Formats: sequence, structure tokens, C-alpha cells
Amino acid sequence: CFFQENLAFGKPTDQYFLKYKDGRSVKAVDGNSNTDFMKGESQGSCTMTKQSKDVAPWWRVDLQQSQHVSEVYIVSRGSECGQNCLGRFQNFEITVGR
Repeated sequence: CFFQENLAFGKPTDQYFLKYKDGRSVKAVDGNSNTDFMKGESQGSCTMTKQSKDVAPWWRVDLQQSQHVSEVYIVSRGSECGQNCLGRFQNFEITVGR
């Protein structure tokens, strides 16, 4: 495997819908690779949103300059999520650009 520089590291982020406990959007690009959400406590490393019946949740990062993006990595929560996280990455979309 060959990994490029993480262009999103430390860049501004935003998300919708409601943050879940301490699932702030910035946690997705903070350099902490621990995949446990840790029940939303402040030391948890993942971001999370609550589902809305009216609007699908989204997350975004602003790279703050034009960049060539050849790969996007999405990492699911770790084993602490158990069976509850199975199937969460279905019917989702990745968009690169403005």
C-alpha cells in the first residue's frame, strides 16, 4: 500500500444533522486513528451524527486550496460499536469538488 499525505488533517470541518454527544466533525481529521467512539466522551476519536427523518446526515472538510484527490478513505467505528454499526455505510455518496 502507498499512502499519500492526509490532505484533510487539521482542516476545517462541518457536519449535519445534530452531533451525537461529543461527536464533533473535527474528530474525523484530528490525527487520532483510534476507531472507538468511546460512548461520546471527550476522549473519543470518531465523529457521529444523529439521523433525521427529513435530512440525510452529511460531513465535509474544506481543504482550503485546490488539490488533486485520487483516493478517499472512510473508516468505520471500531469493535466497541458491535452489531449496531453493521450496514451503516450503505447508500452513501462521496463528492469531491465545490
